[in-house]
Amino acid sequence: MALPTERVASVFWKQLHGLLCVYKPPDITLGRLVQNLRLIIPAGLNKMVVRQPRKFIRYEATVGMPVEIIDTDYSDHPLIIGPRYEPSDIRYFCASALEFHGGGVCLVGLNGGRHLAQDLENSKPLRTYRLVGQLGLATDNLHKSGKVVERATFHQVHRSIIDNVVGSMQASHQRQMYHNAGVDITSQAAYDLAVKGLLRPANDSFPIFYSMKCIDFNRPYFTIEVASINEKEHHLLEIIHTIGLKVRSAARCNSIKCIRYGPFTLEHTLLQHSWKVENIASNIKMCNAINLEDIQSGRRENIKLIPLETSEK
Repeated sequence: MALPTERVASVFWKQLHGLLCVYKPPDITLGRLVQNLRLIIPAGLNKMVVRQPRKFIRYEATVGMPVEIIDTDYSDHPLIIGPRYEPSDIRYFCASALEFHGGGVCLVGLNGGRHLAQDLENSKPLRTYRLVGQLGLATDNLHKSGKVVERATFHQVHRSIIDNVVGSMQASHQRQMYHNAGVDITSQAAYDLAVKGLLRPANDSFPIFYSMKCIDFNRPYFTIEVASINEKEHHLLEIIHTIGLKVRSAARCNSIKCIRYGPFTLEHTLLQHSWKVENIASNIKMCNAINLEDIQSGRRENIKLIPLETSEK
């Protein structure tokens, strides 16, 4: 029997069902991130008090009456069959739009909480990013990791120019959003859609950018905050590249950070150096409460998915 101060693996295993909010480092794939979790969690559980091998009763009758002896069933011993918890026991569903170069808020549904992550993703939550761009350079993959293919002057670029360009890009995306919904932005139908909340596309093929703003400018570096849905990494990289062209220079993206995924922010993330079973269990408990509050608020029930069509037809 485990002492009161000992950590029992089965107790923590029951707590590993729900949403886990972790911080994804840049330049790592989601597959590698989840694989690290699947290695860390079983290793931590196996260091705790695990179930002891089964016992069985055998009888010895070498002399006189048979004697009942309770012995250990070594066919159930971890040294024979392996650790009690293995990576294959950890089932997951990753709800994140982050790709290789991006970092920030990442939601993972563990074990019985996989459907929570799926429901959150299906509700098409608003995601907010901070993109750091660098003027004067352009690369073949639009990211700082790529090969420099162009150099340009940038001393003529000021904060006001960046603000004007970003404002015009935001207005353009909003007009396109209503156009693809089949309504005139100046019509009553557009107003009726706007009062119902954000337009969320019914499919995943069409990205929508709801807001763009420059929050920092220290030439040649500038930071753009973007709120969007259905975006991919290359869409975010193209924003920085387009800004560089519109200010008559060149620009590459130095970093992509997701600071919000629906109701979850950077404050809720668990950093990689804190990935221990106890911390993971506490984070899941917190995230499940946040997710439940978001569901009970009715925000997801009020979401209307509009069948937007691309303008390429």
